[in-house]
Amino acid sequence: MIITDEIREFINYNLKNTKKISKYFSYKFTLGKFNILELLDNLSEDDYFYWHNSSKNEHFLAIGRIELPISKKILAENKLINLYPLINQKICFNYSANNYPIICGGIKFSEETTELWNDFNHYDFFIPKVLIFNFNAEIGLIINTNKTNFMSDNLLWDKINCPSGKCSEHIQSILKGKIFESTDPNYWESIVKAALHKIAGNDVTKVVLARKKSIALKQKIETISAKRIFKVLNDKHAESLIFGYKKLSSLFFGATPEKFLALRGNKIETEALAGSQTNGDINDLLQDDKNLNEHKQVLDYILKGLSDITINQEFDKEPKIKDLKYIKHLLTNISATFKPGTTSFDVIEKLFPTPAVCGYPKNKAKEIILNLEKFDRGLYSGIIGYLCPNGNADFYVGLRSALIKKDILHAYAGCGIVAGSDPIKEYRETEYKFIPILSLIDDYDEL
Repeated sequence: MIITDEIREFINYNLKNTKKISKYFSYKFTLGKFNILELLDNLSEDDYFYWHNSSKNEHFLAIGRIELPISKKILAENKLINLYPLINQKICFNYSANNYPIICGGIKFSEETTELWNDFNHYDFFIPKVLIFNFNAEIGLIINTNKTNFMSDNLLWDKINCPSGKCSEHIQSILKGKIFESTDPNYWESIVKAALHKIAGNDVTKVVLARKKSIALKQKIETISAKRIFKVLNDKHAESLIFGYKKLSSLFFGATPEKFLALRGNKIETEALAGSQTNGDINDLLQDDKNLNEHKQVLDYILKGLSDITINQEFDKEPKIKDLKYIKHLLTNISATFKPGTTSFDVIEKLFPTPAVCGYPKNKAKEIILNLEKFDRGLYSGIIGYLCPNGNADFYVGLRSALIKKDILHAYAGCGIVAGSDPIKEYRETEYKFIPILSLIDDYDEL
């Protein structure tokens, strides 16, 4: 049992003795050894946010949803607003909360809205009702609740406490399906050539185009084993961030290699990840002019974007190789010190979306993408992450990812088009980028 009678009684006693009805209260408790994945299949009807960054020993599951006090008008306008002040407005803490996620969520690639992605707002963040975490061997539980919602929150706590297998007897462990829709190779060639035409005309220097594959699953989302999905991704792609964002009837998930920002105190870390190779010697990629040029565009954009809000910029003088299971990327690590008064939302405003997922110049490239692609990217190539009360934050780019809605899985993959790009080679590159998602399906047929 995770949420014991003693925990319930402690929270109930504290809530009864407060006069702050509208405020939420955050309580932290220590847990013994616990497997976070075991909970997932009990939560097929609930909203949650899953995060596993093995390189930082961060593993957590945020369960249930407390909406932020953001007006529907602001949400409808897709405004980027600083969420940090809302934390203290909304929550009272009974512990030192500085380094624990208290807001989770993400931002879509563009403001475009279609039925496929309508479960998520463009700017979609929330406070979890329950957070179960394992950070550097500290295993714990955080509960956020208030006097009004305490009784109804107990229903969610009961579900969390349900022994694995008893609340999830309807769950099927194997994904099966058939691809019924995929970006046509001829259409792909036509849009790559259209992008190259824009590049030749000096309208842009880079456009990142994406493909989509839709797979009709033999299971509905409420019968799919999220535990299995994330276990396979964790086992096969430990070098990437494994994430999942379940809201209403949609689950967005993946294994992304690209960090957007990590903020600790006044120190920010980010990276330029651009330029790819699916086979051959590592030295070939390090000496390839096309890929080096593509990488330099991204690096220069990030350094310029950070120049107004940071000092003491440091970065690798030569790109390194990020060697993933199916593909290699050029990587440059970047760090800097924030100027006083700067937050992670200033970085988002300056950099998002980067040329690594959009192109350059950003606005012109984005316009070309929206005109050429026949689908809404949603959170694919957007950003997902979390915020801590002290201003710390982690955000990653939503790559190597897919959306499951109802009984259809939509997988996404893209690549940067620059002068010298070959449509056939770029098509093959996207096929490799589909592998992390398609390998989850034990039995599927191509078109």
